[in-house]
Parts: sequence; structure tokens; C-alpha cells
Amino acid sequence: MGRTEAACIKKAGGLLAIFVATAAIVVVELPHDPAALPASVATQDFSAAQRYIFVPSRSTTAVAVIEKDGDKVVGIESGVVPVQVIASESVGKLVTIDASSRRISIVDLKSGAKNGVDLNFVPQRLLNSADGNLVAAADLAGGTVAFIELVREREVSRIAGLPAIRDLLFAPMEHSCT
Repeated sequence: MGRTEAACIKKAGGLLAIFVATAAIVVVELPHDPAALPASVATQDFSAAQRYIFVPSRSTTAVAVIEKDGDKVVGIESGVVPVQVIASESVGKLVTIDASSRRISIVDLKSGAKNGVDLNFVPQRLLNSADGNLVAAADLAGGTVAFIELVREREVSRIAGLPAIRDLLFAPMEHSCT
């Protein structure tokens, strides 16, 4: 077994544990940022994300949206051919990554407006915080994790220089670093 290490960095939205190939653990404390959401007008509102199942296409930029309580299926344009999608009901955003793009696509679930964040690496894994306000985008082989604030749609922090990352997860909000 490897040794366990912990480091705390205060940013936005809970705790993030990063498991690296050396079996070290890095814990990042991320408190909530209460910035206001921008108002927008919708053509079709999917912001009550828990009511839907989001299914990315293997070969197009479309994400199928299936209503759980019915048989209605519609689509959202994501801006990338998504390999992973995350829906955050708390901020009303759909976040997608592509296997070959450095851009994280962010779609407003109320208005359908597309935006994004450009990184200097291709993220292979996305993970959202327990409160849904923050996304961690990881370069697993490169040992880099960028933290994207979904309200303002911008990178707020980055950890680089980690050994190859095996996986990462946000711990529940009641935990804290000491």
C-alpha cells in the first residue's frame, strides 16, 4: 500500500478527493460561491434536470433528452461530440466533454445557450460537486485537475503536477480538512 497524503485548498463547492496511481490522496476543500445566475428566456426548459435522462450521441453533437415521466424524447445541441455529460440542476447547466477537444461545453438548460471553457489540456473525466456549482475536469494521465465554476462559466482553480490520476470524487459537504 502507498502512503496517504492530504492537502486542502479553499475554492468553491465541497471536498474533492483525488486518487492517484501512487495511492496518495489529495483533498481539496471547495466552499460554495453564492453568485447569482444570469436570467434567460427559454424555448424549451430542461432546468429541472432530475426529471430527465441525458443521453449523449456517439457520433454527433446532439444529446438526447428523455422525459422520465413520459415517452417524449427531444435533443439538445452540445457543441462537441460528448463522451461524458453532467447535468447540474442547481445552476441549470449541462456540461459535456469531447475525447479530443480542450473545450468544456456548457449548455444552459433553460435557454439552450451554449458557452464553454477552453483548457490547455484535453479532459478525460468530469465530476460535479455535491451542490452542483462546480465541475472538476481531469487530465488523468497528465495529473491535472481544473475546477470550473458553473455559475460564471470560468476556471477558478487548477492543480497540476500530480502523478497519473486513477479517479476522483467529491466528498459530502459535511466533511472538512483539518
